[in-house]
Amino acid sequence: MGILIVSDSFIVRDALYYMFNKKYGMETKILASNFLDLEKNLKKIEISKVNCMILDIEKENMKYIEFMKDAICENKIVVLDLHRSKEVCATSIKQGVDGYILNIAEKEEFMDKVNSIIEKGKKFYDIDLLQNILQDEYVECETLTNRENEILEEVGKGYSNKEIAKHLYITEYTVKKHISSILLKLNLRSRKNIIIYFKEKYSEKCANL
Repeated sequence: MGILIVSDSFIVRDALYYMFNKKYGMETKILASNFLDLEKNLKKIEISKVNCMILDIEKENMKYIEFMKDAICENKIVVLDLHRSKEVCATSIKQGVDGYILNIAEKEEFMDKVNSIIEKGKKFYDIDLLQNILQDEYVECETLTNRENEILEEVGKGYSNKEIAKHLYITEYTVKKHISSILLKLNLRSRKNIIIYFKEKYSEKCANL
């Protein structure tokens, strides 16, 4: 059984290497000391001998989830997210990785998860962040009305209440009422928070503005 480890942390790399290679007798390779070396070192690895790749991912390295999913094709990918990032969790689910693990509490429990992924073909996702992500999707897609989404976008673009009222042919009072509702539904505190929320959640749209 071949295990491939990628992590920017020497502590994570060495701990996983020891656990797989020394304790459980699995053939283990450390692919890269950091993600910047990933593409170069990947060419030296015989992917056919790899049963599973373990990626210790942080938010800034999320792009490598998709990259490795394409690179190793049918081989298993397990993402370690020790920083508990919603973005990493959502990206892992979207890319269909085989395992998403938040923490390594006990060696035996961790190995059981990895073995079920590799040998039994099962998928494993820590559920701690899933509920929050699903709640975010519910708020975005179900809770806000069409008018509130329009005003959310206008505020996100930096328009004043007066400008928004003019654009949407409504009164300033109505704009203020909708903004109050948006703040409540999205659990935000201020107009500035709405702008930040808009830029984070609608980055692609913002890039085209």
